[in-house]
Amino acid sequence: MIQSAVAGPRVVPLNCRACRAPLPAASNDLAFRCPRCGRGWELEEGTFRARDSLFVVPPANGKGEILYLPYWSFPVAASAEPIDPT
Repeated sequence: MIQSAVAGPRVVPLNCRACRAPLPAASNDLAFRCPRCGRGWELEEGTFRARDSLFVVPPANGKGEILYLPYWSFPVAASAEPIDPT
């Protein structure tokens, strides 16, 4: 963990910890995928943590800007009872 002598906000360089490539990010992003090596990272308490990263490759003939949006997948168990419509 990076320690700072000064309390408050600080600058964290957005570079992949594996290959040092710049990580593309929007202003509020906390999860990143390296465009060079494909590794996933999450910014947590001021430090990067490695995360499994899966993504869908955009079509080669696509038009317009590519926007990568994060998503999470996790197991869920649920049950429901039928509702009487009367």
